[in-house]
Amino acid sequence: MNDSDDNLNNTKQLPDFCQSATVYLTVIASILLALLLSLVTPEWHTSFFYNLSLHSFFVLWVSLTSLSLLCLLRRYLPLEVQSKLSLKRFSGLAISIILLVTLCFSLIISFYLSQEPSLWFLLRNMIIAFIVSGVFFRYFYLREDSVRRIQSEAEARVQALQSRIRPHFLFNSLNTLANLAAVDPEKTEQMILDMADIFRASMKRSDVLIPFSEEKQLCQQYLSLESQRLGD
Repeated sequence: MNDSDDNLNNTKQLPDFCQSATVYLTVIASILLALLLSLVTPEWHTSFFYNLSLHSFFVLWVSLTSLSLLCLLRRYLPLEVQSKLSLKRFSGLAISIILLVTLCFSLIISFYLSQEPSLWFLLRNMIIAFIVSGVFFRYFYLREDSVRRIQSEAEARVQALQSRIRPHFLFNSLNTLANLAAVDPEKTEQMILDMADIFRASMKRSDVLIPFSEEKQLCQQYLSLESQRLGD
């Protein structure tokens, strides 16, 4: 997939970070992440709830602050800038914002605890933030790719259906039926039956073989419709 396919002219391609559902999911994911971090803490059973409260406080502040910034970015980013961004580049920008927020809060927590910033503490938080945000945007990218592929397949099926129906033939036949209905009801009924057989056959799979006699009958029905339409 190239950048032109990922073009962000349509803002629906961007995650709506301002939706309440997104906020709820972010809060739930943050609490689950805090729970996981508390469980992997050494001797977690001795101070589980204390660690859980600290991790929840930190993760929620990071996630909600990042979510607010991304909401503002999506809402106020100029359209001309959006048109030059691909979904991959936007994801990279969003992940950079999340990492920056994580770094800032990690430093604040370190200074608040009157400690020198620990390199391992900062690095661990940055790695966790990178992995979690990377997984989210990768999932979103794959979902958008799947939606785009489904839309393309649906459009292709509609075009294939239109080519099978042959709209000009259908409309011309309907006009002939409208003119013939008041004059010769029996021929009108026969034309309707012939049209039904022809369109039923055209809707079948093209790779399925049919008997020659059936093919011959369809050709005769088609010629009969054309002769009625042309007045021959």
